[in-house]
Order: sequence, then structure tokens, then C-alpha cells
Amino acid sequence: MNKIFTFLLSMLVCAFTFAQKPTAAIDKATTAPQIDGVIDELWASVPKNNIDKAYLTDVPTLGDLGSTYWKALWDDNGIYILINVNDDVFAPGYKYAAADNWRYDMIEVYFDANFTKNDNKGVNDGAGHYQVAFNFAANNINGELGTDGSGVKYAFKAGEGPYVAEYFVPFSKLKDSDGNIVDKSGEIGFDMYVIDSDSDQPERKRATWANTGAIAESYDVMDDCGIITLNGAEANVQVESITVSGPTEITEDNDTIRLVASVLPENATAKTVNWSVVNGTGKAHINATGLLTAVSDGTVTVVATAADGSFVTGSLDVNISGQVTNKAELSVLLGGTFDTDGPIAAPWSKGGGVGSGSIIDGAVYAEVGTGGNQSAFQLTQNGFVVEPDIPYVLIFDAWTDEDVASRVVVCDFEDPSNSWERYGDSPDGLSGKSEWNDAVTNEQKTYTHTVTFTRIKPTTAHNFIFQLGNEESNVYIDNVFLFTEEDYNKILSGVKNVAQNAIKLYPNPVVGELNISQAGVNAKICIYNALGQKVMEQLSGGINAKVNVSSLTKGVYFVKVNDGESLRFIK
Repeated sequence: MNKIFTFLLSMLVCAFTFAQKPTAAIDKATTAPQIDGVIDELWASVPKNNIDKAYLTDVPTLGDLGSTYWKALWDDNGIYILINVNDDVFAPGYKYAAADNWRYDMIEVYFDANFTKNDNKGVNDGAGHYQVAFNFAANNINGELGTDGSGVKYAFKAGEGPYVAEYFVPFSKLKDSDGNIVDKSGEIGFDMYVIDSDSDQPERKRATWANTGAIAESYDVMDDCGIITLNGAEANVQVESITVSGPTEITEDNDTIRLVASVLPENATAKTVNWSVVNGTGKAHINATGLLTAVSDGTVTVVATAADGSFVTGSLDVNISGQVTNKAELSVLLGGTFDTDGPIAAPWSKGGGVGSGSIIDGAVYAEVGTGGNQSAFQLTQNGFVVEPDIPYVLIFDAWTDEDVASRVVVCDFEDPSNSWERYGDSPDGLSGKSEWNDAVTNEQKTYTHTVTFTRIKPTTAHNFIFQLGNEESNVYIDNVFLFTEEDYNKILSGVKNVAQNAIKLYPNPVVGELNISQAGVNAKICIYNALGQKVMEQLSGGINAKVNVSSLTKGVYFVKVNDGESLRFIK
């Protein structure tokens, strides 16, 4: 009887132990590690965490216990991760020209930034869950620094067997489902998968730190991930107010002004702001640093929004005059005419680890190299702003450098802050979303697609990406534009300047009833908050309309009549 009791007790202890999530406490770095795939001396005293569990019945061959591990440090900017993999055979997908790299040697890192960890959700199911994973490529395994649109940095050192990976993941990427930057003083869900495949036959043998597959793999459900905590981290202090200051007039064609956002309190954890422009009677562009460039005459509202998830905003009206507007200036995507030969430069950037690219004869020339998949060579622009539920037109020219039957050019709008979701709808897109595959030949042609951005979230990070890898022929890209459908129609009709909007709002600021003059009979009137979310909609009863906004909270709002230009008012 005692033997049976002892056996049952040991089974209960084993079951309890098996159910425990592994934990790791991460120290704060005194010096930030260099992301180069090298195990620097500063990593020597950092505790290691063994990647020694098998996913389900997988049998990875990654050396003795303790020889495959991860280490981490953190600072005020983000988390640094070192992974040492004692692989016996280095077999990444690019060696076999594989399109499904995820089946071959690679590393997957997972984060759960939500307060509630057991929510039965993974990367594709809801905000707050993140995967960080990069494919090996022929020319990214010698310590080259790689980046992506969300601020993640990575580097690999690999040969024929063991390899090292280093990552930097900014806290600005790790936001919970409400858009708040992850609470550094709390628990963060975390897991690590090392994919092992020893030949051209993709075996996908997985070693993990935490999740062994009792529910599902971490990509699908993160409930069985481990937990990391950040030693010495203090609770986040959110932004309480933003004041935008700077010049309020632009009077010369294409002139620029620099705007500044002052954030309070001084000890706010993240004082970064996202700049945007609400075009009223005029138009302008603004970059990530607050540089405003005039496009057409009228008034625009510049908005600075806190990036910490508080969504606090500050705004400033700017009056624009003296503008002569042309086609390129009306485009939401900037610099698409590639006028200056040389390296690819802002606002565009090259991503992926394969090939090189430059601007030659006024077009991007993408030398894609060999190996990798479509995303191994990327031409990317981010930081722009589009409005929700407004039709847009995407235009670009593309052609190959040799006579081929066709090669595929992939482009899409995808959101790195929300699992790279294609956040627009398009009647000619893949699966009806904002992704397109175009067959390109050596004849320069213009490709046109329509898109409406229907899935914009408060946390959306706008990214437009050409994916040009996994093809034998090189390709040229030129004349890349994104217009509102309204501006596109004006361009087609030969109208160069954007007309002034005759609709007026008063009083402004408003307390109770907002008057909208020249709205039109049975016009659709929509009111949006500063995040672009629709908060009210009604039809006008006559030429002039009245809308009771007394139920709205104090803040900045925007009116659109029949999906026309945005007009700003303050409640």
C-alpha cells in the first residue's frame, strides 16, 4: 500500500512539476550588447536558460544539455537576446532554394504582452502576441545587422554546424491588446523555438524553452509559454499631455517647417509620438521627426499621438498658401519617382538578407541574388498615414532586366504591430486583401490596384512592402504612388491644384450643436475621433446640417461629408 501511495505521490509531483511554466529573471544591461552574432564578453556573466524540451515527439539533435541556450538583458529601450545553438548540421532553407523556410533551420521567439496570459490566443488571433523570426540567407550569416519595420534588429553567425543569433526587440513593438506598451514591472509571456532540420528534407524537429505542445504550438496558442520578468524595472508612466508647437504658416511652394511635441510628465516611460496630418482644405505630408511639407493651399491639422498606448494627442493648425501641386506631391507614399541615383535612401529602405539594390537611371534596380523566399529582398516604406474606409489607388511601374516570360512582383500593405496583418481590402488582391502578385516582363508597364483600409487599429504601424526575392531575374521599380481615389480622379481629369472646400463648421470649439454649412441635401455626415475611429454618423436634413455632439468627450474630432475632405473641430 505504501509503495502504491509513494508511486501516486511521485506521479502527482511530476504532473505538478510538468505543468509549471519556466521562468527567467532578466537583468538590466549596464552596456547595450552589440547586435553582431558574436558572444561578447558582457554575455559571460549572464545566466543561461536551456532550450532543452522537445515539442511533442520531435527529436532535435542540438548537442548535450546546456549547449543550446538563450540569454537576455534589458535596458530602457528594449530586450536583447542571445541564442547559442549547438547544431550538428546547419541546414537552412536557402541552401535548398526552399520557399517554405519555416520547415528548415531557424529560430522563433515569442512574446505575450497581455496582462491575462491564458487567453487561448496566438500570433494571428489577437493583439499583444508576437513572433520574432527571420530566415537565414546566403548573405546574412556573417554578423550583418538586419532590421524590420517594427524596430527589431538581428544578426547571425553561422557555418556548417553550431550557430549564434542575437536580437534586439524594442518595447515599442511589445504592446498589449489595448495598445499599451508592455508593463515592464510585470510578467511577460516568452518562449523560444529552435527548428532543426538536417537535410534537404524538411523535418522541422523543434526544441523549446517552454511550450511542448500540450495545447498547441506557441504560434497558435501562447498559453503554455514561459514567463520572464525584468529585474529592477519600474511600472510604466503614461503620457498625460502633448503640446505641439512651431510655425503656423507656410507661404512658399513645397516649403517645410519643423514641429515639436512637448510631452508631460517629464518622467513618462515612452515620450515618443507618432506624427500625422489631417488634411482639411489644404494638404501636407509629415515625416517621423515632425517635418511638415506643404502640398496644396488651405489649412491642415498636425496631430502628435503618444506611442505608449495612452493615445493622448496634441494638435496644431497650419495655414498653407503659395503652392503649385503636382502628381507626386499628392501621393501618400513619398519619393516614388526615385529622382536621385545612388543608394536606396529614406523614405524608402531595403530589407531582407539577399541581394543588393540601388537607384539607377531614376528607378530602383533590385539585384535579388539567389536563395531565400519572396521576402528575402524587400523595398519598404513606413511611417505614412492613411485614413480608414476611404478608397485609395496604388500605382507603380515594374519591369525585368532581361527577356523572361514573366517574374512575380509581390507588394502589400501589412502591419508589423499586429502580426503583419494585411489591413486593407482590395477586389484584385490575394484573398481580397491588400496584397498583390503581378506578372512582370522586360517591358516597362504600369500596374494599378485599388484598396480600402478597413482594419486600421489604434496600434497599426503602416508599412508598404515590395517583396522581390525568390526569382532568377532582377527587377526595376519606379513611379510608386498611393492616391486617394478623389485625388486620382482629379489627376485623370487634368486638375493639378486641389480645390478649396466650401463646407464650413461653426462654432468651433463646440459644446452642444455643431453647424455644418453647405453640407448638401441627404449628405452622409461622419464624425471621427483623433484615432480615426468613427463615433457618429447621420444624414443631413438640408443644405445646412446640425449635429448634436454634446455626448462626445472633450478632444479633437474630424467631420467628413459624403467621404470628402476632413474638417477639424474641438469639443
